[in-house]
Amino acid sequence: LRKILVVAQIAGSLALLIVAGLFVRSLLIAKNIDLGFDAPHLASVRIDPKQIEYDYGRREEFFKDLQRRVSAWPEVDGAAYAFSMPMSYLAGGGTVYVEGQTFAADAQPPAAFLDRVGLDFFKTMKIPIVAGREFLETEMPVTHLDRRAVIVNQAFAEKFWPGQNAIGKRMRVFDADGPLLEVVGVAANSKTVLVFEDTRTFIYLPLDKDSSLRTLVI
Repeated sequence: LRKILVVAQIAGSLALLIVAGLFVRSLLIAKNIDLGFDAPHLASVRIDPKQIEYDYGRREEFFKDLQRRVSAWPEVDGAAYAFSMPMSYLAGGGTVYVEGQTFAADAQPPAAFLDRVGLDFFKTMKIPIVAGREFLETEMPVTHLDRRAVIVNQAFAEKFWPGQNAIGKRMRVFDADGPLLEVVGVAANSKTVLVFEDTRTFIYLPLDKDSSLRTLVI
């Protein structure tokens, strides 16, 4: 019995040692993966002033003042709002209906991961815009029904418009009868959910001004 216990203890210790080694190896590999954004220099905080009964006007004033004050800190290079951060547990997605492209009646419409982002989001995250531009102030909608612009990542542009210029192309999101959104920019690919994931198609919608739950990215 004593010999069996010794063998079992050695076998268990060896298994734990192997697992620990693989874990450290995975961490080292993950550390060297390019996430597509400047993760080491970013901080974020989630805010929802609606929970303390701020109305729309007061929320807008609060968000603008907070962004202005944080951006003025000498240690801060930029600040922007978004609904969520890349690789966040709040990652979302939706169906897309690309203008001029059809799919079989019995097939599911294509889908993409998405986020809603504010002004200077890409500049703050250090995600390069490889074609076109970021959103303008005039393109920030009051509600989702007012959206008219969209930014896609390179994977999305290559999948739906291979060999073409994606700028100026149009699509609908969520609803086949929704407003047409014009592509105004193409962003470089970045990780969206997992460190080791394959590149995913991704779209960025302008953040609604009436959106109360936001992430401040610094």
